[in-house]
Amino acid sequence: MVRLQMRVALARVVRGNSGEEDFGERSVAHWIGVMARRTAGDARRLFGVIVTVAWIAGCFGGSSSKSAVTVVVSPSSAQVYVGLTARFTATVTGASDTSVTWEVNGKEGGNSTNGTITTTGVYTAPSAVPSGSVTITAVSEADSKASGSAAITVLPTAVVTVSPAATSVATGASQQFSATVNGASSDLVDWSVNGISGGNGTLGTIDSNGLYTAPFSPPPSGTVTITVTSTSDPSQSATATVAIPFGVGALKGQYAFLTRGKLSGGLIGRAGSIIADGEGNITGGIEDVNSSTGATTAVLNSGTYTITADGRGSLTLTNNTTGSITFYFVMVSHDLANLVESDSSVTSAGGFMRIQDSSKFSASSLAGGYVFDVAGVDVKGYPISMIGRVTSDGSGHLTNGLIDTNDNSTSSGATSFSGSSYQIDSTYGVTYGRGVASIDGLSFVFYIVNGNRWELLESDNSLVATGEAIYQVSPPTDVSQLNGSFCFVGSGNAKSSSSSSGKPVVRGGRFTTDGKGNVSSALLIHNSDGTAAQIPSSGTDSGTYTIDSVGSGRGTATFSGSSGGAIELVFYFASGTQAVFQDLTGSLIVDGEMDAQTTTATTGAELAGSHAFFWSGDNNGRMDYSGQFTVTSASSSNVSGTIDYNQAGNAGSNDTFSGTFTLNGDGTSRNKLSLNATNPSGSFNFAAFIVDADNVFLVSTDSNDVVAGKTSRQY
Repeated sequence: MVRLQMRVALARVVRGNSGEEDFGERSVAHWIGVMARRTAGDARRLFGVIVTVAWIAGCFGGSSSKSAVTVVVSPSSAQVYVGLTARFTATVTGASDTSVTWEVNGKEGGNSTNGTITTTGVYTAPSAVPSGSVTITAVSEADSKASGSAAITVLPTAVVTVSPAATSVATGASQQFSATVNGASSDLVDWSVNGISGGNGTLGTIDSNGLYTAPFSPPPSGTVTITVTSTSDPSQSATATVAIPFGVGALKGQYAFLTRGKLSGGLIGRAGSIIADGEGNITGGIEDVNSSTGATTAVLNSGTYTITADGRGSLTLTNNTTGSITFYFVMVSHDLANLVESDSSVTSAGGFMRIQDSSKFSASSLAGGYVFDVAGVDVKGYPISMIGRVTSDGSGHLTNGLIDTNDNSTSSGATSFSGSSYQIDSTYGVTYGRGVASIDGLSFVFYIVNGNRWELLESDNSLVATGEAIYQVSPPTDVSQLNGSFCFVGSGNAKSSSSSSGKPVVRGGRFTTDGKGNVSSALLIHNSDGTAAQIPSSGTDSGTYTIDSVGSGRGTATFSGSSGGAIELVFYFASGTQAVFQDLTGSLIVDGEMDAQTTTATTGAELAGSHAFFWSGDNNGRMDYSGQFTVTSASSSNVSGTIDYNQAGNAGSNDTFSGTFTLNGDGTSRNKLSLNATNPSGSFNFAAFIVDADNVFLVSTDSNDVVAGKTSRQY
């Protein structure tokens, strides 16, 4: 009877209620427990039950019919826009064969309605959103009962928008942009500026949240395009146009400034350093001044500034004891601005300020060769020009000096000097880059711009001169290394005497070198005391040139000058394309800048854009002008802008003008710029020599303005 009960019980265990074999999820131990309770008190019968159940367990393995193989699909869910793809991976464990078969809604490989999937797990959404849900499944090849799945939401084509779609952001300022995808705010987007992910320092930057920060200088063309792109559907994007005018943020950082001009007692020079906060405030500074009354140093305690959209601005620098000085200025870029002093302490003065690199405020940063150009007046008040080169060892010593001095038309020629030195000011050097130097027996205050440039102010009593020292790299050492065209512009005076001051003079022009010591296509504009002339009066001149073979960068050029006598230039190259020069013709004391000219023709379209300008000179009083104008590609009436000025103590701003920049042929020879101002009314006429599409030298051809200068592209 007991055996019968065991058989029946075991049959139920094995077959279950359905009559099929069903050992179920319960363990052997479970069924031993059941039988033990039914045979309690009979050890031999209990032993038989255990043996029987153990035999059954051996026959059926004691395991579930559930597979030991597992499949996990990643990602477990995804949103895919119609027509686009998403990649999935399947991880198989519990089997040596890890391959899978991919299905979409139970169909191997899927179909056009719900989407298709490749053997490598790349799902392609259908061309239209399906009516039902979509599930992809990876089925194990080792065990078809094992699978994993992922849910897919098929989205309609992404519609991306950006706000604002057009705006203006001043230099250094920020603008928050927002993006929507299919009408909802989304952070599943990428941001770029002019196609560059995240932007850069020239175009401005944009972060992952859409916050755009404009560059410190307007970029080329003055505008940028912000693009927001859906990360899920990169074919869909939206754009915003951003105009970037100048703003107070363009003047941010530390700047060295240098000006030269006149006051009632003679010449005055200023040099110094200021710190601008980018919000319209000057937070500190230092200034050195030298004039006929002596040299002084003063702390600049505070100041303010404004900048208009065209880059023009006003600047006030205040010393708590001596008062304030004021300037008009125009930003060429974040790195450079032109200055015109506008307060009543001067008849007029002009110059520039350059951004400083404070990491270079040390003696060791000034190491290598430097070319310098310094001009002003000597102890008698006569005009003087000094150009040359020197080597700095980074430890305070200046050696290998070579200088050309033109003191009231007496030229020294190339003169060697030594025994010169420099040191960083222990009080203001670390903060403002101030130092002092002795160069060929003359004393100077200097301000470091960076390792490649320092601003110089002579500090000797009764000698007032200002200038720059520029790092010299690979100057030409043979005539063969000078093969191309050059433009030059300079200003100064004719010889003075005890009874009269020398007349103001401006000169500029261009010439071509052939790599063999010959000059051709030479042309010069000369304006002395309001009498302007072209030399030669028609055609061009020829001549010769030389280059110092020992590496000083010094050279000379002479061309006939027709009936006016030979033109004699001496120059020092800071590089193969940039030099300073003296004009030694006749009784002149003139110096200035000389640059390599573009080798290709310049068109009106290439000149088009926004340009800053500065020109200065003298005619019955010192005159300085700065401002901005826009050039269009039209052949006439193509210039309009605004000028700020100080005309011999008569300072004014916001004088609008219009005019024409006329190109002569390919632009490499003499061109013409004519401007007509409105309030006060007046005209300005210049011979224009194009260095390249970004830089133009100007020489006045008027009888009432003996001025010369330069235009520089803003953008």
